[in-house]
Amino acid sequence: MGQKRRMPSVGTVIAVIALFVALGSGAYAAKVAKNSVSASALKKNAVTKDKIQKGAVINSKVAVGTLTANRLSSTAQTDLSGALAYGQVSWVGDTYVAERTSGFTTVTNPAVGLWCLGVDSTIASKVFAVDGFPTRPSIGSVEYDYTADAGDTVVAPRGANFSCGSNLLEVHTYRLGDPSDTVSFTLVVP
Repeated sequence: MGQKRRMPSVGTVIAVIALFVALGSGAYAAKVAKNSVSASALKKNAVTKDKIQKGAVINSKVAVGTLTANRLSSTAQTDLSGALAYGQVSWVGDTYVAERTSGFTTVTNPAVGLWCLGVDSTIASKVFAVDGFPTRPSIGSVEYDYTADAGDTVVAPRGANFSCGSNLLEVHTYRLGDPSDTVSFTLVVP
């Protein structure tokens, strides 16, 4: 003789349906479509630096004009400005070209092919050690538009200041292998 089959109660049916809905919605939430969460959908301060994967924010992912200097710390603003100092030196008059110079204050030409450049006091501690020697590299290049017959000219920044003295950057300029004062150049301190 067969057993009589009992029908599940309404409460059991509702409980089973609720279980499947709960399980299904969790799976759905885990599969959020790419770019489907807008900035307006996020609560204020919901995204913190700890929640951003290292290396996730790169130049190509930041929209132009959205990351301005006033939204960054003062340290980050300094880093965004690029070089600590840059200066274009004109051999005519032994001076800087003002509109192409920032962070440099003095320039002298005490010997043929020798240039001594001083930096602004606000960045000196970042450029020089306590003993007055440079702690950062400097990069020099010939300014071809301001140097006549610049084909065989060389600009050679030194990593020390043996001839210029403490807290000065030393640059040597050459033409055809000999020291020369008729070479305009740009020096950059990154």
